[in-house]
Amino acid sequence: MFRTFAHDDAYNLSNNRNLKNTAKRLYNCGGYALGTFSWYCPYSERDDNTGGWFGFDCGYRTQEEAWKKTMYLVGFMLNDFCGRLRVIQELSDLERHEYAIAFRLSADGDFHYIKQGKNGSWYHKRGASEAIHTMNTEQVFAESWCNRYRGPMVLLAMSTK
Repeated sequence: MFRTFAHDDAYNLSNNRNLKNTAKRLYNCGGYALGTFSWYCPYSERDDNTGGWFGFDCGYRTQEEAWKKTMYLVGFMLNDFCGRLRVIQELSDLERHEYAIAFRLSADGDFHYIKQGKNGSWYHKRGASEAIHTMNTEQVFAESWCNRYRGPMVLLAMSTK
């Protein structure tokens, strides 16, 4: 099973999809940050019997519940990108061949990813939106993103190898 819209190469391991050759409406914040350039949800499973999708409720009522759900979803991501993605404590933990990704949940059940570019700027994309926005470091490490994503933030390192 895979956690993206159907592609022969769901996680873009061949690096065939990129910003230049993939319509931005075809991938969400996860697909952008993780480099799949397809719709990536850290919790969705495809039901092979119906062809439909079912998911995990990311919503939370307490910060303790938010932390547990966040780490549960991080487990999915680490499994999906085994050997390419790891949790880091701070940006100085990045290795030369890695870039940073920040992940967090909203109380209403959504999630969001932000990635750091080679130039040190942070970028994010909302759902099927065509726009890619920048965010300064102060905003990335703020109490919330976009006045919505207030769950615990997890920093990840994605290998470019």
